[in-house]
Amino acid sequence: MRVKLSEMRVGSQVMVRGGFGTESAKLAEVTEIEGDIKNGRPGIGYIEVCSGEDRWAYLDQVIRVETY
Repeated sequence: MRVKLSEMRVGSQVMVRGGFGTESAKLAEVTEIEGDIKNGRPGIGYIEVCSGEDRWAYLDQVIRVETY
C-alpha cells in the first residue's frame, strides 16, 4: 500500500528509505511536505531520529507512517 501526503503532517514520524530507496529504513520526523520536492514528484523533508541528519526523500521512499 502506498503512503499518501495526506496521511502525514509536519511532526509525523515515518519509516523512510534514504539514498533513493537503497538504504535501510530508518525512523524520521517529517519537517516539510511538498507536492513537488524535486523533478515534479511529491516528497518530504525529514530529520533522521537516530542521527539528527536533515534529508529529503521522494514519497515512494516512505515505507509507512508511524505516528500522525
